[in-house]
Amino acid sequence: MAVAGAGPRKRRGGAPAVEIAHGATVAELGEAVWNWSSPAGQARLRRRIALFANALGLAAGPKRVLELGCGTGLYTEQMAPRCAELVATDIAEVLLAQARTRVPARHVRFVAQNLEAVRAADLGPPFDGVYGCSVLHHLDLDVTLPQLRPLLAPGAALAFSEPNLWNPQVRLMFSRWQWARRRWATSDTEMAFYAGELERSFEDHGFEVVALFPFDFMHPAIPAGAVAAAERLERFVERVPVMRYLAGSYFVHARVPR
Repeated sequence: MAVAGAGPRKRRGGAPAVEIAHGATVAELGEAVWNWSSPAGQARLRRRIALFANALGLAAGPKRVLELGCGTGLYTEQMAPRCAELVATDIAEVLLAQARTRVPARHVRFVAQNLEAVRAADLGPPFDGVYGCSVLHHLDLDVTLPQLRPLLAPGAALAFSEPNLWNPQVRLMFSRWQWARRRWATSDTEMAFYAGELERSFEDHGFEVVALFPFDFMHPAIPAGAVAAAERLERFVERVPVMRYLAGSYFVHARVPR
């Protein structure tokens, strides 16, 4: 089910003050680093949205959904119209302020939340699904996943995209070299994943892993005229043994047992 990966590596997490301060960096530099508004960035966004929507079963009907680590609302804006109700969380108020500006309040409810100390009363009834883009690697999953479970209804789906530590650029971004962490706006308390540890974390905390696979060879710097060709090449390389494991991200689809 999962791709090959090294043994477990403890999530660092557990530093809300660092992550709150890092939110200001993301608010200022996030677009410059990841170029989400470019044609390549938009292609990466569309693909993740499709993966999230499919895993959460949104085509079968709108659902009550929770977003973890909404940041500036980039994904919130695209997902909200597909949901019956969307509650979007982030630990950093500076990011929530940008997200509220981006997404009309009638489409979503934003909640400041430390995901390692969840206040369930702030979030309401159980959710039919939960998703997040590049949020789990900021957290200690042994703390977060047990708190997430009671927020979800039986059979609820979980969908996340996370950086792949086998990818050369990702490995550099999350290295001990501070110049690299500054270059890619990576905080001192986040660490990318190997597939094996990601799968084990979900299974150890009672979730069923439906699918876990590497994807994403679309670099944000690819010029507009090359995006279509890059998408075709990306789909091909993702089927090539060994090479596919060097993709930039993992997608994990899990569910709560009924």
